[in-house]
Amino acid sequence: MTWLSDKIKVFSHRLIALVLFCFLLFLGLMVRIYYLQIIEGSDYKILSDKNRISFQILPPKRGWIYDRNGTPLAVNQKNFRALFVFENLGTSLENFLKRYASISPLSEDEIKRIKKDVSQKKRFMPILIQENLTFDERVKIELNLPDLAGVFVEERVSRYYPFGEIFAHPLGYTGLITEKDNTYNNPLLELPQFKIGKRGIEKFYEEKLRGKEGLRKIEVNVFGREMRELEEKEPHEGEDLTLTLDARLQTKAYNLLKGIAASLVLINVQNGEILASVSTPTFNPNRLQEEWQNLILNPRSPFVDKVVSGLYSPGSTFKMMTGLSALEAGVITPSTKIYCEGFLKVGNHTFYDWNRYGHGEVNLRHALKTSCDVFFYKIAPQTGMDRIATMAEHFGLGLKTGIDVPNEKKGNIPTKNWKEARFNDFWRPGDTVNAGIGQGFILVTPIQLAKMTAEIANGGYEISPHFLKGKEEEKGKSLNVSKRYLKAIQKGMYAVVNEQYGTAYHSRLSDSKYTMSGKTGTTQVKRITLKQREKGKQKNIPYEERDHALFVGFAPSDAPKYAVVVVVEHGGGGSSVAAPLASMLMEEALKLK
Repeated sequence: MTWLSDKIKVFSHRLIALVLFCFLLFLGLMVRIYYLQIIEGSDYKILSDKNRISFQILPPKRGWIYDRNGTPLAVNQKNFRALFVFENLGTSLENFLKRYASISPLSEDEIKRIKKDVSQKKRFMPILIQENLTFDERVKIELNLPDLAGVFVEERVSRYYPFGEIFAHPLGYTGLITEKDNTYNNPLLELPQFKIGKRGIEKFYEEKLRGKEGLRKIEVNVFGREMRELEEKEPHEGEDLTLTLDARLQTKAYNLLKGIAASLVLINVQNGEILASVSTPTFNPNRLQEEWQNLILNPRSPFVDKVVSGLYSPGSTFKMMTGLSALEAGVITPSTKIYCEGFLKVGNHTFYDWNRYGHGEVNLRHALKTSCDVFFYKIAPQTGMDRIATMAEHFGLGLKTGIDVPNEKKGNIPTKNWKEARFNDFWRPGDTVNAGIGQGFILVTPIQLAKMTAEIANGGYEISPHFLKGKEEEKGKSLNVSKRYLKAIQKGMYAVVNEQYGTAYHSRLSDSKYTMSGKTGTTQVKRITLKQREKGKQKNIPYEERDHALFVGFAPSDAPKYAVVVVVEHGGGGSSVAAPLASMLMEEALKLK
């Protein structure tokens, strides 16, 4: 019995220990459950919801762009694209692609992209086959859908430019995002096939035009397949923009320059509104994919907006700056006469006038009228390059205007210190002589010349060239230039166009109610000798060695409203090529009021 009693005691102790162990285990489990569900319950709920709930970003509609009269320039147009779901094909990818291509041909790039997407995406995710389907392509695909398992056609919205190439440079275009583009830190830009402004106004005002994304909250299963929608927040459409451009004037300007390499800008002299801005050759933003290869190989650079990025020697259009700085410095008066013998010797170098016989005695008005080089050759060294440079920069030459499109170039107005720093060389007297007629190291853009001309025309008030309507409607501060001296410059520009023997006399306006004032310019792109100059016409010289033709002007002369600048690359003479184009556009602007 003692033996049995001992066994019972041992069993009782073990049972108690086991019960105690189970109790402690159960207690620990309850504590852990309490900790997970109560203490950290909210955190685990978030993790659970992350696996169960998915968020989809909804892209907003891009804002439209209009001209000053409400004509649409950039719109959103419905288009259609074909997609497929890989798990629904019922055949191999290779067989599917062959079958689809027999209905709607696929390029090698499209096939490569489709295969890449299939390898990277889940089997139930839609994959793009083709976009921007024509009506015929769409109908053909939809008729064959019974034989194309897994394929469907989706309606989308894409950017469309009703005027095609006519507004290509100021408007720019939209395109797919690259890594360097995604600097906005915006999840909207992570959407596949989402496009942003790449050039021009589309890029400069990207955030205004883009709008704000919406959000769709959906429930998904463990495989990521959508089960039901929980919530949706509508996107906010992008802001519509109204520009200062006039579609009628822009179209006229484009037709004037079509077929040549040139740039033209028409600007309101009182408030800086740009009414027309054309650079040729150009491109059609609606056909970029098809024409891309030819465009990038074109030696005349159709993607460069010459109005803001083209750098040129201003030639004789710079003479107003030399003359004005000489007047302000007291070197000459409006009536000072200087003899022109057709050339000027400076050291061992001879600077020739365009008229080898010379102009005789001329004052400032006559020198501008006939574009006498020797007059400005002689007054430039007396004035000094630093004074000339200061006056030029005063009127915005060699400085960015701050225009509301990207890629504006600065240009260059040289000084003695600049040359020493740039070339480790000293400034020579001949450099000043050359700069006096806008040659040498001087480089400006057409939009800078437009700003300069407008500020001469409006009596010496600063303007800021711009495209957005209402951005700045009033002329700015006074440039503090003598009104009397500005009048002297204006009179010289009037004589250029309206008096016999003026270099643009044959381009005066045909409507007797108005007169235009201006200045022609012809700039060498390659230095030639007197013998070469006398030998032949520009048409006998290789195209890339021909002079650039320039004209700057304003009208009406007595109450200026508009300034115009025309630059024709390798066009020859400013008086024979650029001035007539400017005259025709100015007449259209005055007629339209």
